[in-house]
Amino acid sequence: MFDMINAARLQVGLHGIGHMVSATQQVIEYANERFQRRNAFFIDKDPTAVAIKQHPAINI
Repeated sequence: MFDMINAARLQVGLHGIGHMVSATQQVIEYANERFQRRNAFFIDKDPTAVAIKQHPAINI
């Protein structure tokens, strides 16, 4: 009985890790393709839109 419960706990943990990896991959893909307004911290004041991952507040 003890071995069965420990195996179930490990399986639940592995499922959680799988969900975390999948969500992280989706977030990174979204940040690469989603464009926001220009980066306000650039000195050259380039008016073109930049991807979310290029903003200094985002740490991927």
